[in-house]
Amino acid sequence: RLGDAVETLGALAAAGERFDMVFIDADKQNYVRYWELALPMLPVGGLVLADNTLWSGRVIAPEHDSDHAIVRFNAHVSADPRVEQVLLSVRDGIMMARKV
Repeated sequence: RLGDAVETLGALAAAGERFDMVFIDADKQNYVRYWELALPMLPVGGLVLADNTLWSGRVIAPEHDSDHAIVRFNAHVSADPRVEQVLLSVRDGIMMARKV
């Protein structure tokens, strides 16, 4: 589907859609929103993969809005009791979370 990702995810959720896996790779400022919209559509054992979670190392000393957005996302996922997660240090970083 083409369109605004927040609107599209909201419409999918409203329609009762379910997914086994969701891959997030979009505007960094909305990663937490995408997470919160996508997670309820996953069954227990479903996966969320989010790209760019090391953000070329900029998560160490964030300067720009997108840097801070990724730091917030990583903290949000790490604190979420609905998932088990690991941050993979492959290339630009992939957060992998399994719904429990």
